[in-house]
Amino acid sequence: MVKACELSPATVSKMGRGEFVSMDVLYRIGTKLGVDFGEMVSIIRESKDE
Repeated sequence: MVKACELSPATVSKMGRGEFVSMDVLYRIGTKLGVDFGEMVSIIRESKDE
């Protein structure tokens, strides 16, 4: 999928570590897989103490 979505190894590495990636990256993945943004993303709320 890396080549199909034209993602750099650094971007894939960021995703593997759970770090932020750009909306463009999410757009390319979603378009290639035919899925909606909401199917790819989940938001986990953290408490202010963390």
